Amino acid sequence: MPFDRDFQMLRYLYFNEGYVQVKIDRPQVYVTPDKKNIYITIRIDEGEQFDVGDIDFAGDILFPRDELGEAIAINKRKVFSYEVLQKDLSDLQAKYGDLGYAFANVIPRPVSTKKSARLMSPSNLIRATRFTLARSIWWGNSKTRDKGDPS
Repeated sequence: MPFDRDFQMLRYLYFNEGYVQVKIDRPQVYVTPDKKNIYITIRIDEGEQFDVGDIDFAGDILFPRDELGEAIAINKRKVFSYEVLQKDLSDLQAKYGDLGYAFANVIPRPVSTKKSARLMSPSNLIRATRFTLARSIWWGNSKTRDKGDPS
């Protein structure tokens, strides 16, 4: 469909404003009888706007919970934002990566409550195998002399 990218962009914009249950219908196109104008109508049902609820961490936690809380920005917002959540996930993965856990996985588990439109997200931190660089071999170095180089 020619509008698919536009629909994805609309969803993304609504998700960033806390409307995680937005429904966007297919466009209705109407051409005026004189064929000079085209009207495109897109019906959007936003649903409720979700706030950010309590955030907790579970799984392989290598840092104090308050330090992990400081590393994220979503808990400083009232309204949920998909973009902020994605950046936070990347930042938490980088934090674990700095300790050598190159493939750490952070899985948000949002919980929606019917009484109030809030997303409470306990994130499950799964650390993978820790990587260390044991030996590094370089070829083609003819300008400097390496330590232990016999030449």
